[in-house]
Amino acid sequence: MINTISMLIVGISAYLLRKQIQLEYHWNRKKVAEETLTHFTSGPFSACLDELKEKYNWAILRKNGENYDDVMKRLDNKDREAVDKLLVNIFRNLETAGIKMHHGVLDEDISHDYLFSVLTNVVLKCKVFLVKVREERNESCVYENAEHFANKWASQKKA
Repeated sequence: MINTISMLIVGISAYLLRKQIQLEYHWNRKKVAEETLTHFTSGPFSACLDELKEKYNWAILRKNGENYDDVMKRLDNKDREAVDKLLVNIFRNLETAGIKMHHGVLDEDISHDYLFSVLTNVVLKCKVFLVKVREERNESCVYENAEHFANKWASQKKA
């Protein structure tokens, strides 16, 4: 009888512990999502997008706006280099989010709500930039996670 009660207590304890771990896991994923994605709405990431618009007259988030090639044609060499540096910073941030989503650290549904327009517009308009960076580094995987999620999201409708 004592053995049965002890086993029952151990079973209930294990069940409750598992539930607690699951709750903490989901809470931590949401916390990571909030912290990561808040970064995209303020701070250095936003500043890069603002600088592209204000200093180089490139509204990269505007649907059907100029693509990378169009912008490069109207800029001098110094400004081209500056725009490329801004894009590297933008893509580093987007790639970080993509890597976190790929590994399940960052919730994709929440990220979609925050980043759909940014990710899909930036990647679509910067295809030539991505090819250029990959050729310069001789690495085909540069920014592949950002591109993967941009293509995935652009090809599907959110339910």
